[in-house]
Amino acid sequence: MSVQQVLQSQAPDTLYKLYLISTIIGVGVFLWQAFLLRTSANAAKASAKAAEKAATVAEQTLRLTQRADVLIDSAGIDHSGAHFGPHSRLVIEFKNFGNTRATDVSFKFRLTSPGSEDIGAPAVLPSITLGGGSTQRLTFQSFGATFKSETFKKIVGGESPMRFHGVVTYRDIFECEHTTKNGGVYDAQTRTFHIDHNESD
Repeated sequence: MSVQQVLQSQAPDTLYKLYLISTIIGVGVFLWQAFLLRTSANAAKASAKAAEKAATVAEQTLRLTQRADVLIDSAGIDHSGAHFGPHSRLVIEFKNFGNTRATDVSFKFRLTSPGSEDIGAPAVLPSITLGGGSTQRLTFQSFGATFKSETFKKIVGGESPMRFHGVVTYRDIFECEHTTKNGGVYDAQTRTFHIDHNESD
């Protein structure tokens, strides 16, 4: 058999081998590209989740640091005279400790002495807007107008407690509603009120 005949007889086998090798290489390239595509998609998905989480944290931080925050700044007694007596009254001063305004601010408070049915209330205020750093006074009716004479004498003598309690409701610039719970008790020895509850949500 001549060399040419040998080459011709081996040609189909060689072509098949070349075809098989090229097919394997093509499949390998396809699988590699698929791997790269999947890796890229996973990276993009992880990046999107990270960006979403960062945006959520940033929004929460903004709401916490820039919201209105209305709390009691002080609670005292206006004597309207030289000495403590039935003409004296409770005055609570509220302050917006936040950086932005509070709207639809509403105050609901009572002055009571446990064991007595007498209830005192401040002058009614319409809903107000309280800017950042601004204050608002809440003035109650006099102790003499609130309590019976006998009850007031027990309060002055430290025999009966006197306390105020209530809530402040308002909305911040993010249109979120908030409630502040407040309370305080009268100290007969110092003739002052101590704030014992001043909690913002």
